[in-house]
Amino acid sequence: METRSRKRRAVVDCSSEDDFIELDGSESDDIMCSQAFDVEVPGVQENSDDEILSDDSSSGGSGSRSFNRALYRRCMKDFQKMKKLKCQFELALEAQSKKEKSSSHSSDGFTRQSVSKFAGVIGFMSEEKKAIVRRYGFGSLLLFDKCFVPKKFSKWLASHVEVKSGDLIVNGKVISLTTDSVNLVLGIPLGGTSFPSNYSAGKATILSKIGKTSLPQISFFVDKLRAESLSEEEVIVCFLVVALHCFLCPNSNLVPSPRYLGVFEDIEHLRSYDWSGFVLRWMLHGVKNFDKGKKDVHKSSVTLGGCMFYLAAFNRRPESVPDNSDIDDFLTKLEEACGCDVPDSLKSSVLNVIEDHCKACVPPIPVFLMI
Repeated sequence: METRSRKRRAVVDCSSEDDFIELDGSESDDIMCSQAFDVEVPGVQENSDDEILSDDSSSGGSGSRSFNRALYRRCMKDFQKMKKLKCQFELALEAQSKKEKSSSHSSDGFTRQSVSKFAGVIGFMSEEKKAIVRRYGFGSLLLFDKCFVPKKFSKWLASHVEVKSGDLIVNGKVISLTTDSVNLVLGIPLGGTSFPSNYSAGKATILSKIGKTSLPQISFFVDKLRAESLSEEEVIVCFLVVALHCFLCPNSNLVPSPRYLGVFEDIEHLRSYDWSGFVLRWMLHGVKNFDKGKKDVHKSSVTLGGCMFYLAAFNRRPESVPDNSDIDDFLTKLEEACGCDVPDSLKSSVLNVIEDHCKACVPPIPVFLMI
């Protein structure tokens, strides 16, 4: 008898073994499937149709054939294994696709700067607590009105900062980023003692004020400011920690950074430190890390730290901002050139014209960055 080798017939779209009708030998030798095709399956024993349909010895040599149920069930079991492997493979492909999409946004900046949270804190603080903040020399922060800086605009600004020189260069125009400009925009203390590099004493002071053994998340300090019975030191500590984390020196962490906590060692002399210088250095360091992270293909996200509000606000100012002494000198020379006393109304008009001219010199911001 000639023996023929065949490929195993695979059955597709069969959900389970229970979906098949048990066939008696007298009914039919055919199996109805939605689709069948020949495929070699690795690791699965090949069985020919002759094995599935075997001779019925009880038929008295009539040549009739019976359905081999045991072999059929084994084939279906192998098929279910293949179906399960296919499902796992599809899930693995989907997970890989999501991972690749995530890595494609590696240049996106991420920061915990939350002007809305900071503005909300200022909004619910009582006048008594605001008076405490003013007495410590940080009343200018209370003037902040919620002003959202779009993420695209922040990234665009950061890409135009020359960290080594400390300049913002836009369309060939150079705007120097200095501690004076930080003080001008934010109104925080300028000059004085640098922030302590050893922050352990300041951190210990904060923990003792809030009754904790480790630094909690920033939400704790926000909630604590809502309490009615707080000492003056507790008010100023909680307010400045929120201001530093959410506005002045944000990073990607939910917990305040210990790097700026050294100033709280001596709470009575908080204003004696160079806050403007620290905020500027923090921002430049954040931009530097952001630029470095964009070049690292292994990083899925990059932190853009620093006060982007300062960078955005100062970008809209002229290259140089005259102080009161410069204005007085200019008006004196104007009167000398005219040879007579110039009325105050005329002086004011001249200054307004100069101011409008300086504003026109500021480079425009691309519209798509504000979306």
